[in-house]
Amino acid sequence: MDPVLDIHTHSDTVHSYGVIRSVSPVGFDPSCKGWFSVGIHPWYIGDNYREELSLLEQYTSLPQVLAVGEAGYDKFSTIAPDVQELVFRRQVKLSEKLHKPLVIHSVGGTELLMRLRKEIQPEMPWIIHGFRGKSPLARQLIQHGFYLSLGEHYNPEALKAIPLERLFLESDESDLDIHTLYQKVADGFQMDPGSLKACIQQNIRKVFFGG
Repeated sequence: MDPVLDIHTHSDTVHSYGVIRSVSPVGFDPSCKGWFSVGIHPWYIGDNYREELSLLEQYTSLPQVLAVGEAGYDKFSTIAPDVQELVFRRQVKLSEKLHKPLVIHSVGGTELLMRLRKEIQPEMPWIIHGFRGKSPLARQLIQHGFYLSLGEHYNPEALKAIPLERLFLESDESDLDIHTLYQKVADGFQMDPGSLKACIQQNIRKVFFGG
């Protein structure tokens, strides 16, 4: 299988490179080939979330599922904050149990994430996907042990604060080709895109494949 370049996409398009597809438990087909992360998004926590959590535990134990998520908190979600936190905690627990990284969706959730990270002290990596914040927030998250994944709409200023060993790239729901994103971010770091790709693939092997 091709090396993974894109750690978070919702696209079912056939790619000429490796991707990690993000799906919900009810949307996951275990017979599909490829790599996946499976989680309960804070927008889509249903009344039957306990059943979904049970299904999630079943699916995330499969070898093709490399991560739990996307899980997290979103201040614009119609789901009650306490329910969002409960479901997030369960997914953190699952990440730790299975020794798989946690992919996080966070909108207005930094304070909660910081509090929970301090309380739980997880051993597994926590990855903020689609990070759009500025340098101060990036620096704060890095100092607290997070990884950051940038998509099409990242803030170029944030590159000043993100060490290469804590960085991932993703397409998420964008039509932007991941190679274009690598080129853009490499230009921001004033480095060769091939060197950037090598650094990020090393991160991917370490975090998602335990290598």
